[in-house]
Amino acid sequence: MKLYGKKFLRGSIGNAVSAKQETRDAILWDKVPASRVCRCKIQGSNELIITHYPQNWSSEPSWMKPGTAIRIVHVGGDRGKIEVAGLGRAIPTPVAGNMFPTIGYGTDGVLTDCYVTPCPLNPRMAVLTHIGTYRISGVTISLTAIALANGANYMLGDGGVIGDIAAITLINAAPAAGLFRYDLISGGTSAVVDYTAGTAAASPVMPSVGASHVVLSYIFVYGGTTKIIETDIGHEWTAPTPSVMTMVVADEHIYWADPVSTTVTLQVLDQYGNPAVDSWVFGIEIVTPGNGTVSYGSLNSLTKIEVATYSSSIVFTYTRDKLVTDRSPMLKGSVSGTWNTSMYAFILLYDGTGVFMP
Repeated sequence: MKLYGKKFLRGSIGNAVSAKQETRDAILWDKVPASRVCRCKIQGSNELIITHYPQNWSSEPSWMKPGTAIRIVHVGGDRGKIEVAGLGRAIPTPVAGNMFPTIGYGTDGVLTDCYVTPCPLNPRMAVLTHIGTYRISGVTISLTAIALANGANYMLGDGGVIGDIAAITLINAAPAAGLFRYDLISGGTSAVVDYTAGTAAASPVMPSVGASHVVLSYIFVYGGTTKIIETDIGHEWTAPTPSVMTMVVADEHIYWADPVSTTVTLQVLDQYGNPAVDSWVFGIEIVTPGNGTVSYGSLNSLTKIEVATYSSSIVFTYTRDKLVTDRSPMLKGSVSGTWNTSMYAFILLYDGTGVFMP
């Protein structure tokens, strides 16, 4: 019986030891998530201890960050197996070396706001930069509001909330038609908004941001621009492509005493409002019950004519019959080629007494 008692006691002690979990606080130094381990320091030691992630973790907790106090445990009395048990209660003090790991900082960039907008109440060749913060080399830099008396550039009529505008930037005049330019609005270490005008080109390139600067916005400026609008800020250039056709009647009201003819101009423009020169077939047609004739040079018709040309526009002529039976025409203009569309316009005819002839 004594023999069995000693075996039972030894077994009980062994079970108690194996179930024992020795815990202590540590500071998380760095992590290797791919291997499910991290390194930490404990009180009175400068040695980095390898600590395992618990096997039942399906994802890493939000508090698992370098510099955080964690609780580590020696699993089952086996001092060779250490796991993270949770948040620690205190930051341990090492006997030597740094108490905290070197915490990395994010890349340079905008942290809060610093957005760029047109002048909301007075759109012109100028943009407003709003207050906010950005980071350069780990240092947070703040753009603060400018005073209302900040020179002649910022006017009350430009709009913007008082205390919210950090800078106003005047934009250089637009390039020639058919050319494009990117201008850069950036912030530097001196908390000043800088302006860099790009180079005008048929295919523009964004200017690079200088040393110790962050990009706040790019301004897209194309030929013919007279004011910066919302869609010009941060706009990405795309190759010009036919996008719209215009139809302009020189005289939409032809009275009895007026000349019997008026010109009708059709033009194709790209998405930037520039003439889209290409091989087009332009057409003009009198939609019944209107009457009269349409012509182009020696070509004329009572209904419809089409002309092929390498251009962006064409000028047709409409001529009324000047009869008591005249009826005001609806004209249909069309273009076909690499892009196709059509549109309509009215010409209002009047008789000798000034009465509209429907």
